[in-house]
Amino acid sequence: MERRAYWLRALFAVTLFLMPSATRAAGPRVSLLSRGFGHPDDMAWGPHGFIYFSDFGNGAIDRLDPNGRISVVAGGLGTPEGIVVQPDGTLIVVNQHPGQLLRLDPATGAASVLATIANPSAQLGIDSIRCDRRNGSLVVPD
Repeated sequence: MERRAYWLRALFAVTLFLMPSATRAAGPRVSLLSRGFGHPDDMAWGPHGFIYFSDFGNGAIDRLDPNGRISVVAGGLGTPEGIVVQPDGTLIVVNQHPGQLLRLDPATGAASVLATIANPSAQLGIDSIRCDRRNGSLVVPD
């Protein structure tokens, strides 16, 4: 089944909904997956049905498992934004301030700096990231 997640922000609660493609054609029907995050921003599907998402309100990378359990993969990250899952399961995370790309082991939470990208414009800095599955290249807009 194709799955797509939609983030909705209402009052102070942030909620993750799941809306299967088969139900979109018949009209909206959503299922509540979880709620109560600081400010989830970007997400990526990982192996084994995990959803990884950056929560820059809490400076964390979180994981939602197929049974609806939430766990913190890594905390204390500043402002995590974009996230991709590499073919080996490693996460690459954009840490907007201080402009870093982090390699994150989802099993241990260990993070290492892959690259630092200068922000001479004094704007918000790097925000998202994508992986070209053809060759593994990372695309980082600034």
